[in-house]
Amino acid sequence: MTAMTGQDDDQDEDVTLHDYRSKRFAAFLLKGLFGTFMGLYNRHQFKEFKKEFNTVVQRQNRLLVVTALHSQHIANLQTDFSYMREFASALSLATPVLVLVRLREIELHIENDLNRISDAITQAQLHRLSPLLLNATQLQHLFSSLQSKASRMGTQLLLEQPSDLFQIETSFAFDGTDVTLVVHVPMVDQRALLHLYRFLPFPLSFSDTHSLTPRPRKALFAISSNEPRLSLELSEADLEGCYRVNSVYLCERLGVLSRRLDQTCMGALYDQKFKLALGLCNMDVTPATERVVQLNKNWFLIYSIKAFTALMSCRNGTSGEFHLKVGVNRIPLSASCRLSLQDHILFADTALQVNSRIQEVQWELEDDDFSLKEFAETQEILDSAEEAGALSPTLADVRAQSAQSTLAIGCSFCYVA
Repeated sequence: MTAMTGQDDDQDEDVTLHDYRSKRFAAFLLKGLFGTFMGLYNRHQFKEFKKEFNTVVQRQNRLLVVTALHSQHIANLQTDFSYMREFASALSLATPVLVLVRLREIELHIENDLNRISDAITQAQLHRLSPLLLNATQLQHLFSSLQSKASRMGTQLLLEQPSDLFQIETSFAFDGTDVTLVVHVPMVDQRALLHLYRFLPFPLSFSDTHSLTPRPRKALFAISSNEPRLSLELSEADLEGCYRVNSVYLCERLGVLSRRLDQTCMGALYDQKFKLALGLCNMDVTPATERVVQLNKNWFLIYSIKAFTALMSCRNGTSGEFHLKVGVNRIPLSASCRLSLQDHILFADTALQVNSRIQEVQWELEDDDFSLKEFAETQEILDSAEEAGALSPTLADVRAQSAQSTLAIGCSFCYVA
């Protein structure tokens, strides 16, 4: 009995242990199946969440793009509104009359430009620069540039003021598209610039009845202002081929200058070598008459053959007088006045003014220029010439006649001997 009981107990323990293991396996199997199910379910849920997240991101991105577009549209609308506001303000201020005036100003501006261009081409064909082409600022700038250019080149600009640019020669060239103007601006070396003088003959007291007047072969005399003094005698015909700018003559083919002033009549007179001038100049011996030369502005040089008092009267009712002596008198005459002389009437109006600089050189015959014998012989020859009808012999003619008379007397003495 005892043995049977022990065997039964072992069998019961084996059954119990088998059942426990089976239950435990089933529990683990259920847990594994549940875990696998939950894993598959979580994976499915994660995929769904990822899809929803991607959808949210896409929607958010589209929202950002729409927001940027809205911002750009709002900025454009603000710009349009600002333009419309300004345009409305302009419309509120601009009446039709003001608009018409503005359009007329634009039309006049275009017409002025066309007139400037047309006048510039017309003046260029006349070899001149158009006054309408440059305004005052541009003209002054151009003149200043020319002055700087002349200073850098070591030359002298012969233009005195900007408006002189309209008086000089201008050329032009046209290439089918553009018109190019070339302004010929005169610039010279200081050594090539000469001062030009015109000789105004004035009588010298020679005797009581005759006067001596120098008569050079050419009336114009040019001389340099620096050392060595170079000179040139000219005539009016020599200046015909020169180009003139104000009071300056630009001459070609007149480059031969003399270094000796004592070889010409004008040079001797300018250098005040009067005894030398007697032999170089033609001296006209004429009957003494009243002569007048107008100097700068209202100054006059009068050669009187007798002393007298000249009456002056003016437009303002005032009057005066000048006491003139025999010989040369230099007197001023006030503006709007007149002076009555023996043979002339002098007027001194403001419109009759000589702006050129006149140099006066006084020359009086010295005692050693002519001897008393020469004066006596000259007077006899002049009397004989007047009887023969020759009223204006030269000093050279008189001296030649005197020499012939002396030679004839000497020969006759030689013949008597």
